[in-house]
Amino acid sequence: MNNQIILDLDDVQGDLISPMKEKLNEMMGVDKNHHDFVSFDITKIYKGLTIDRFFECLTENKIIENLIPIEGAAEATHALKDKGFVINVVTARSWHKNGLQVSADWLEKFGFHFDRVAVSCPKEGKVKVYRNIASKFNCIVDDNLENVDQAKESGLFEETYLIDMPWNKKSLNYVGGINRFNNLHQLAESM
Repeated sequence: MNNQIILDLDDVQGDLISPMKEKLNEMMGVDKNHHDFVSFDITKIYKGLTIDRFFECLTENKIIENLIPIEGAAEATHALKDKGFVINVVTARSWHKNGLQVSADWLEKFGFHFDRVAVSCPKEGKVKVYRNIASKFNCIVDDNLENVDQAKESGLFEETYLIDMPWNKKSLNYVGGINRFNNLHQLAESM
């Protein structure tokens, strides 16, 4: 068995959407709720918001530094470790000047198990980072449909798993309980 796995961080291990939505609603003077996030492109959700202003909002408000862990996620990483998996966390946080260190510190603070953390550039995608880690992986777990589809197309992964979120509901290729899960804990129990 190939034991290398990739886990995303935001909205897989830590709840990004809740604090992000709160600050963006305040900044933009609107009242969006969780189910309004039907696109991964935040500029389509908040009209008039630029990607640069979005990243400024996250940075100024220390959103990623103060994420709340998703219930059961830390325990899931330990269960995966106990099953023999090597856990590589890959997150698209290159926009933050200390994205790598902030990510590692957060994972340690909340007791997540991980063997490696890497940061990708949102514009370049994550496949380049995956190739720098290993030549083959057991699986990837992400909430971004584009990342999961690119991972599948890369040929690097035996399995691809999607964490169910409003922005990835359009895909019919991911089925609940098979390759689409409500959270990391549910997925870890199925492996």
